[in-house]
Amino acid sequence: MTTARQWAIAVARTLSADAVPESGVPLAEFQAHAASRLTQIVREWGGALLADGVGLGKTRVALTAAAAVARDQRMAGARGPVWFCVPARTVVSWRRALAESDLDDTVVVSHAALSRGQTPAQSPIMVVVDEAHRFRNPDTKRRHTLSEVADVPILLV
Repeated sequence: MTTARQWAIAVARTLSADAVPESGVPLAEFQAHAASRLTQIVREWGGALLADGVGLGKTRVALTAAAAVARDQRMAGARGPVWFCVPARTVVSWRRALAESDLDDTVVVSHAALSRGQTPAQSPIMVVVDEAHRFRNPDTKRRHTLSEVADVPILLV
C-alpha cells in the first residue's frame, strides 16, 4: 500500500523528471545536465556523490540539485531546512552562494561543529556535504553525528 508521502514524491518526480532543476543560479549547459542527472540519482537512490575537477562549478550544481530535491521533500510534506555541512574556511563562500540562489530555509554547519557533536536545532530535509572525503573515517565524531541524520537525502560533494 502506498502512503500519501510516497504518492506525493512519485507525483513530484513525474512532473519534473526531465526538467532541469531551477535554483536561480545561472548554469552552463554541462552544469545543467549534471544537476539534472544528479537530481535523478538522489531521487532514485536517496543520495549521490558529485566529484568534479576544480573550477567546474560543483557548488552551483549542488545548489541546483539541492533546490530540486528540497522542493520534492516539501511537496511530500517534509518540514525543515537543508543542511550544508562545509569546512569552516568555506562557510562564508557557501553563505554567499546560498544568498545568490533561490534556495531558502538553509543552515550552514561547519565540519568542526559536527566534530564537537553540535548540530542545528531543526532536523534536515536534505544534507549537502562539501569536502565529503573528510567523512571517510567511520570512527570520527563528525561521521557519527552526520550518520544520525542519514535517513534524509544526502549529496556528497
